[in-house]
Amino acid sequence: MSLNSDGPANPLLFAPSLRPLLAECHTFWTQERYAEALALLPTQSDCPEETARLLAWRAHWLNALGQYAEALAACWQALEHDAAQHAARFEQAYALYMLGQLEEACQPLDTLLHEQQDYPDAAWLYAGILRQRRGDLLPEVRAAYQRACALDPENLYARVEYADI
Repeated sequence: MSLNSDGPANPLLFAPSLRPLLAECHTFWTQERYAEALALLPTQSDCPEETARLLAWRAHWLNALGQYAEALAACWQALEHDAAQHAARFEQAYALYMLGQLEEACQPLDTLLHEQQDYPDAAWLYAGILRQRRGDLLPEVRAAYQRACALDPENLYARVEYADI
């Protein structure tokens, strides 16, 4: 699971005063020190869009820790601050998927892929959910994996899953 380079994990999208702290969070992430990154990550900013990005990033950390219900709560908070927060929608769909709520996971993905058609992680997750819900043989499942692989040819998971159908 990863966030796009323009997603909430990019410290350059935040106020200069937050950047050193967020860079440290990113360092913890790359060192797989998720709990430390989560504890250090702020949840508020003066700007609603920035608060939404912080909360989406928090949801990302919570998903990485397997705390899916908490990740969903962070996503809902993020979307209250900025309904167009794409990373929050992705993290929401991922948490729902991991909780086994496949039908519910499709709603944020449908919205996200309608608003930002070139979101590779969302395309891959959507293909996987579609495959689990409908099986391997439907042309729409193959098309979903083709799209995911085209958007991110380096996504090994998408390529292996596509080759498996």
